Amino acid sequence: METRDLEIFRAVYECGGFAKAAPRLNTVQSNVSARIKHLEQMLGATLFRRSRRTVEATDAARRLYDYAGRLLTLEAEMRQQVAKPRGVAGALRLGAMETTTAARLPDYFRRMRQAYPDVAVDLQTAPTLELIQGVLTHRMEAALIGGVTDHPLLAHQIVFEEELALFGASDEALSDLSRQPILVFRAGCAYRRHLEVYLANHNIFPVQIMEMGTLDGILGCVAAGMGITMLPRSAVAQHRLSGELSSRRLPPESERIATNLIYRKEDGPSAALKAFMDVLPIRHPRASADLQ
Repeated sequence: METRDLEIFRAVYECGGFAKAAPRLNTVQSNVSARIKHLEQMLGATLFRRSRRTVEATDAARRLYDYAGRLLTLEAEMRQQVAKPRGVAGALRLGAMETTTAARLPDYFRRMRQAYPDVAVDLQTAPTLELIQGVLTHRMEAALIGGVTDHPLLAHQIVFEEELALFGASDEALSDLSRQPILVFRAGCAYRRHLEVYLANHNIFPVQIMEMGTLDGILGCVAAGMGITMLPRSAVAQHRLSGELSSRRLPPESERIATNLIYRKEDGPSAALKAFMDVLPIRHPRASADLQ
């Protein structure tokens, strides 16, 4: 079995089709189809059910996807370590929330590059629940999530602790939350969930929920008076619009949320992940708790 076959398989699985995977792999659709057919023959299993309009992954494909991620990660680490046996090298597929990426990670990426120049970080940003799924399916080796997860396959350690606050265009906008739309990231965001729980506990039901994909979009619309949001102060303080926003403190029981690094227990951290953990301000292993 060639690693290229596994790379092609993962691309088809993640893109949902042969035609969509071909540009990502920098090849033609016929080559993708041929390599998948060869892989199916070698494994003795059907990986995708084809029809004229759709390509559907089978149960065998879902099982292979997990193993393929592990094998490709190990193969990449092996190549790098053999080529550069005296230093840490390899690829680190990392996930993080957009707010953490913007406010916290640049300085640590700089330290990482200085201390471990042969480690290549491949970063993906996504909401917390998507990051958890990414680590579980080996699309990411590790991720920085909001709160903690009690999933039995995942290890987690506290890296940062964030102070959350409500933000609006003015003090008046924050004085009556029941009349304000809320601006949030898409479902699965830990901060969105925190805001929804906070409002529900105070019997406040937002007049509208507006989903946005970027921190810039949320803060731009909040500054324009379109609604309120809840975010870490660290993320807002560094933004160009911070001076145009009013903030409101949350009660002590609601204002703190930890950012945790998660990875699969059975795999353990690779050399590249250990190097990244070495530059992060990791505190201590965290006991299991519900996702915040």
